[in-house]
Amino acid sequence: MTRIRPHVNQGRHLARRFVTPLAALGAALLLVLPAGAPAFPLDAPESYSLSARALLGSSETDLYLTVAGAPVPEELGLVQVQAFKANGEHTWTKTFHGVPSPGGNAVLALAGLERNQVVEVKAHAKDRDQDNIRANAVVKLRPDLAVKASAPARVVRTHGFAVEVNASELAGDTGAEAAVALLENGVTLATREVTVAAGGSTSVSFPLHYPNAGSHNLRVEVSAASPAESEVSNNAAATTVDVARYDFDGAVSSDEPEATRIGREVLEAGGNAVDAAVAVQAALSVTQPQNVGPGGGATIVAHIEGKGDFAIDARELSPLDTDPDQYHPAGSPNLKTNANSSGFIVGVPGAYPAAERMLERWGTRSWKELHQPAIRLAEEGFAVGRALSDATAPGRRCQTMGQPETRALYCSGPGLEAGSMFKQPDLAKTLRLVAEQGSQVLYHGDIAAAIVQATRRNRVPDGSGVGKMTLEDLASYEFDEEDPIEVEYRGHRLMSLGGASAGGYITLQTLRMLELRRDDFPLGDASRGFGWLTPDSAQIMTEAHALAFADGRFYWTGDGAVPREELLSDCYLRPRAELIRLDRRIPRPNSVPVRPVGNPLACTAEVEANDDVMESAAAGGRDLTSHFSVVDKWGNAVSFTTTLTDAFGSGILVPGYGFVLNDALSNFSPAPTARPGAFPSPGDPGLNDPAGHKRPRGNTAPLIAMKGDEPVLVTGSPGGTSIPSVVINVVVNRLDHGMEIQDAVDRPRIWWNLSTVLWNVGVPQESLDHLRAMGNAMAGPAGPGQVGGAQSIAVDDSTFALSVAKDRLIPDAAAELVPPH
Repeated sequence: MTRIRPHVNQGRHLARRFVTPLAALGAALLLVLPAGAPAFPLDAPESYSLSARALLGSSETDLYLTVAGAPVPEELGLVQVQAFKANGEHTWTKTFHGVPSPGGNAVLALAGLERNQVVEVKAHAKDRDQDNIRANAVVKLRPDLAVKASAPARVVRTHGFAVEVNASELAGDTGAEAAVALLENGVTLATREVTVAAGGSTSVSFPLHYPNAGSHNLRVEVSAASPAESEVSNNAAATTVDVARYDFDGAVSSDEPEATRIGREVLEAGGNAVDAAVAVQAALSVTQPQNVGPGGGATIVAHIEGKGDFAIDARELSPLDTDPDQYHPAGSPNLKTNANSSGFIVGVPGAYPAAERMLERWGTRSWKELHQPAIRLAEEGFAVGRALSDATAPGRRCQTMGQPETRALYCSGPGLEAGSMFKQPDLAKTLRLVAEQGSQVLYHGDIAAAIVQATRRNRVPDGSGVGKMTLEDLASYEFDEEDPIEVEYRGHRLMSLGGASAGGYITLQTLRMLELRRDDFPLGDASRGFGWLTPDSAQIMTEAHALAFADGRFYWTGDGAVPREELLSDCYLRPRAELIRLDRRIPRPNSVPVRPVGNPLACTAEVEANDDVMESAAAGGRDLTSHFSVVDKWGNAVSFTTTLTDAFGSGILVPGYGFVLNDALSNFSPAPTARPGAFPSPGDPGLNDPAGHKRPRGNTAPLIAMKGDEPVLVTGSPGGTSIPSVVINVVVNRLDHGMEIQDAVDRPRIWWNLSTVLWNVGVPQESLDHLRAMGNAMAGPAGPGQVGGAQSIAVDDSTFALSVAKDRLIPDAAAELVPPH
């Protein structure tokens, strides 16, 4: 619309042509005439009328004219405007020629007017010379719209929320219609039309949800106001919404409260799950020296958001000079008894270099920083937990098999009293050196020499138990970084560690066989008799585990050419799963686990070629190990099992450095040429026979369950041969029975040790009766020391609620959620 300014030099001439005494209009009428009042056609034909509206902006007033009638004039020949003060005093007169009025609308720009003045407008419709039309208007302020926006500072992804917008008119004279838009990064997300009354306000809501975590800077803008505003600087507002991955900022669950606290504090300070795992491992080396330390190994599965899934096998390696027959020569004591406290049972440890490598690849904090809390615990002391106290009590391995230095530090007399303060200055010194110089300080120089010298300790009577570890063995230690092994289960991708770690294979084979028989055996469907540990549920879980145990524990796993893909292929597992029946047990002697019934190598052509055959894998503990789980606010997850194998490992303390060496090499097959139950064809591959620079077979099964790209369950367990059973119980409870994670961990368990079924108090008696009737060897109920400790974390894949569980069977276990910031 064209805005016309007056021809001031013609004002008096035009004023004479339109003689209208002010007195005739009536001052009182002018004083009360509202803006936009109807026209007063004093002498115009009825075919035309004029209305006027005067809006005052920051520097001038716009006078809006509207002509009604037919035909609508496209131009007003002459327009006269007279201004009057509120008291009726005339102030000026201005005239305009040829004012365009397309569609009957014209606008004039006027200077020198003030709020509440009155203007009288007289116009001549050009199309008909005698059509004189008139109108009056009171000068009002233009609208001034202002906008405010608010939104939650933090929401969980996919959770709906709203950006609330308040638009108000500040000038108080004139309302307006406008568009309110919500934008992000210059892109309009939504627009709403609003009407705001003079001096009033209105609210509008923009519902939103974001599928992914991240920070969102949102902007709200008011535009297209009608009538136009006098001020637009306050037409925009901003708000920031941080979309969190979970409702909490992470979780830590470990076997010991100080370690859990330290992990939580790392996450609270902005560290990620890898940072926290390094700090927890170091803390456990101090507070659970019977299970964890620089002298032990670890198996790790990690999901690193945006980078992938990883498995790290950092279990102990045998010295290069290991003799295949050294653990069971004629007449020698069994290596599972007093040989455990001899140096020849010690493997080259690997937990610390693996943790350092993990930090280098995926961490955000420094190695030195993350070891400071553990150093303080060792130096200043901590309250002894019940687990450590029990492990040092009279009659326990520490006192019966430990070397003199070990007994003097941990378990002389009554052992360490629960709740007493315990300091370890030698370990503090070692951890300080590790923090300053990195993990390699353990593998070179003085500490390495002390480790080698400690392995020369011998309790085997014929002298054959002297360790063969050398400085070269320490300096050449390597851990394995590999892809996790995995199977599909109930719409989830389950990941664990492969290779010599029988636990991962046993766990995943068992669960995959249950998945393959899901139509016949619908675990979780109570209406069909497959509720929690009903007789049918217990039957199929026991039978699937027995089949997997035969493969994983006695035959196809070890450090060598493991048929990794074939063992987990449907080609191999489907016919094995078909052996499972509800009304009978797979025939096997009670004293011997079920033999393998097929050859996984026959399935090689039906699985993808495995060009990168693993050369080593993890071993596991029998009595005491430690597992912890960590998830951070970015979706990184770490399942970390760390161990000395048995309680206090070999019982050999490295003098002057305060840590115990493992007894991992006791997991080698003691009699490589005489294994009962060896499968006659294609022949026992001997993957767990002792050899140099080799990892013995073990049991650990750190596990992460993924739903799409989302970690939804992080778990694992200590407990030797019962580890796979514990993990299977937790997975089934969570994914099949839909239990909350603490309930899934708390429920009584059945588990399998060789050919025997064991259980906790609380397992339904009818299920135990059924298993006994099927011919299973039964032992129980058993105490908590035999059933692991599934420190676990879960994510609800629909609400993204984070939950954490500690195992009631581990006396000092602690689990904590990280409060959101």
